[in-house]
Amino acid sequence: MTEVYEKYKNDVKFRYTLFPLPYHTWAFLLAKSVQAVDLLNGDVFSFIDAAYVPANQAMIYNSATADSTVTDVQSMVATWVTNSTAISLADYNDSMANDANVSERSEPRAGLCHRRVRHTNTIRFFN
Repeated sequence: MTEVYEKYKNDVKFRYTLFPLPYHTWAFLLAKSVQAVDLLNGDVFSFIDAAYVPANQAMIYNSATADSTVTDVQSMVATWVTNSTAISLADYNDSMANDANVSERSEPRAGLCHRRVRHTNTIRFFN
């Protein structure tokens, strides 16, 4: 996404839409992390690029994290945040723990899943 953004940032308005589906165990945590990065003025697209690298995605599959705790997975995601942005681990953890805006902006819309939504868009492009 970063390459696309850099190439077209003057011609296209970029907007990301988070839609954590309830059957993906860690989708809400990732959505909340994106919001934390945004609220901390981090590079959202760099974090999204890091989080959606196939190798990282495989690490948070339900099967791969069946024996993991929330703390385990949040620590893994925190590494992606700190490696892909200028956000410190302390600031990320504080935002995830204390920022009411993060959870309010990331509430899962489970009702839409009952309308047979099967896949989601993460990024939308507007001319």
